[in-house]
Amino acid sequence: MMIRLCMVLVAVMFVFVSKISAQSNSEELQEKRGQKVLRKLEELLEVKELLDLLKEDSNDMNDEQDNKRTEETIELGTSEELDEERRDYSTDYDCAHRDHPDYGCVGKCIATSKCPGNHYISNLCPNKPADVKCCFTANSDSQCTSGFSDGHCIATSQCPNNDYVSNYCPTKPPGVKCCRSKPTDTCPNDGCGSSLKTKACNVKSNSNIRLRDNNSVFNSKGNNDGADATSNIADMCNGKKSKRSSYDCVISGVTVPTPGGWVCIQAKVLDYLIALANDGHDILVNTITGACHSKTSKHYSGLAVDIQKESSASNYQAWMTKCTSMGGTAYGPGDAGHANHVHCHFP
Repeated sequence: MMIRLCMVLVAVMFVFVSKISAQSNSEELQEKRGQKVLRKLEELLEVKELLDLLKEDSNDMNDEQDNKRTEETIELGTSEELDEERRDYSTDYDCAHRDHPDYGCVGKCIATSKCPGNHYISNLCPNKPADVKCCFTANSDSQCTSGFSDGHCIATSQCPNNDYVSNYCPTKPPGVKCCRSKPTDTCPNDGCGSSLKTKACNVKSNSNIRLRDNNSVFNSKGNNDGADATSNIADMCNGKKSKRSSYDCVISGVTVPTPGGWVCIQAKVLDYLIALANDGHDILVNTITGACHSKTSKHYSGLAVDIQKESSASNYQAWMTKCTSMGGTAYGPGDAGHANHVHCHFP
């Protein structure tokens, strides 16, 4: 009996101890699990804080970009305004280099409706729409252009004899005033160099060299096209390039377009004309870089010149000989298409 009781007590104690042990193990396990969950929560909180920081940085960057875009829009204008500006103010060479008698070389190709005082010249913006002309008051405030017939907002340093009036160019920097005289130093300095300029001026001033002043004698479209021999040499002497004609010509029944644009008359051509004059020849220059010629003509490269045979007494053979002696190629009376003039070109 005692033994059984002891065995029961042992069994009960074993069960009790087992339960306590199990409970202890369960609590320990739960505690571990709780700690693990807490760690996970802490990690998640850290991740959330990091995400919040990144979000704040991203918002700041977006705000900066938005502000920058706003500033650029304020400074440059909308895309439509930019397109309009590019359309209006991308100026052709002819316009930018036209030395206006009152305003100088300040022309810009813009719509006539935007040209203050309608001070524009036609046919100087051949690559623009019909309503775009060469305006010489594009950068001037209306107070200046309406207050004075020749008023133009320009740097005081470019206004001769300080002939300017203050407070008539309110949208311009302090150094820009309303000048009432033709400004100086406004022509672009992108000519052909001082050496060619000097040679061209020597041709212009030589009394033995006469220059045609209108291409209409060769083609009706060439009337006052600014690419005649006189204008070619004058432009070069003024530090600019020589103009080429820009219209269609009919040569031997074939329509040949002239290239337009500007080119430097090369030294060999200028030297050739001076050499003829120094030899005592009185010559009339028909064409240099303008008028009608074959599509691949050396004229359009500034490497050829045509001299008129004015009478039977013209010593055209000497002109041809001089051309070949200087390294050129000459054609004249007796050669096809050259019955009344001598053509000389250089490689």
